[in-house]
Amino acid sequence: MNKSRTLSSRQRATMITLDRTILGFLRQWLLIINLLWAVFVITPWLAPVFMKMGNEGLARAIYVACRTQCHQLPQRSFFLFGAQASYSLPEIHTTWQDTNNPYLLRQFIGNPQMGWKVAWSDRMVSMYTSIFLAGLVFALVRKRLRPLPF
Repeated sequence: MNKSRTLSSRQRATMITLDRTILGFLRQWLLIINLLWAVFVITPWLAPVFMKMGNEGLARAIYVACRTQCHQLPQRSFFLFGAQASYSLPEIHTTWQDTNNPYLLRQFIGNPQMGWKVAWSDRMVSMYTSIFLAGLVFALVRKRLRPLPF
């Protein structure tokens, strides 16, 4: 059975709007992905900023959300607003529990003297930031690249 169906004017307008939205995304996909990735990469750096500003609730929400991607061990993390950019495990033990238990160590987010821990470890910062930078470089050079032959 070949039944042709005509669209109402409302359905037609909806389809045109949907087509334009998809086409707009396809034209700007790299910009959209790079902007979303920028938010993803910047968010862990906002946790220590919010701690410094006194907004502990928002900072802790970021720490919890980033826990799904990272172990957040303090001896492998960057610190902002403190004496050093990073600390060894013995240095952390001077102000936090003397333990090697990773589940307890990850709870240490810093203090006003040492600064506040970035919500990702140094490895996650390097990995995710390099992906973001690669997206920016691709945005700059993609017009000069030839498409693959297939």
